[in-house]
Amino acid sequence: MPEPLLKNVVYSSVVIPPTSIGNLPSLPSLPLNAQFPFSSSMQSFLSGRELLLDELPFTLQDIDEHYRNGYIEYTYGIKFSSDRPACARCGNEENDRFASFMCARCIQLCSYCRKCIMLGRVSQCTPLVRWIGPLPTYEVKEPVLAWNGELSPEQSVASEKLVDAIAGKTPFLIWAVWIAGNEYAEKSRSSIQFVSSLHLP
Repeated sequence: MPEPLLKNVVYSSVVIPPTSIGNLPSLPSLPLNAQFPFSSSMQSFLSGRELLLDELPFTLQDIDEHYRNGYIEYTYGIKFSSDRPACARCGNEENDRFASFMCARCIQLCSYCRKCIMLGRVSQCTPLVRWIGPLPTYEVKEPVLAWNGELSPEQSVASEKLVDAIAGKTPFLIWAVWIAGNEYAEKSRSSIQFVSSLHLP
């Protein structure tokens, strides 16, 4: 059984179940406390990502401390607009791609997204967590895309078509067999170089 986000509160013989995040009117961000000794491993792990609590290798106490000091924020996993659900992770808004179940965590009927279920269940009571503190700094060693190999004629054609698709902003599916970790990297290297040359934000 998953760990409740808020423990049951017991008053004499009355048990009050935890409040579902989906029932809260807002999930406010808190002001950044620059004096707080934040976790660099949490910064590195969460920066640029939105993840479920179950995906984080940190204790709920550590996560809560970072939230209270303004370094992370919670967002709704499932948002409702005019009673229509939308998944905040994959963007799904198709009614038939949502389902409901009696949830052991929030102790009520809870909707979840079926479209991205393979990535872990996003439901009404599971917030997404993201880093809003200072971004980590990385040392970039030049040249970034140095490679001394040579593409096969077929790889060259696939690589050129991928660059053309990126330049034309058109969808492009590339089918690659992963051989010793190099096949996809070789085909996509020129497209990565092209995107890098655009200096996009």
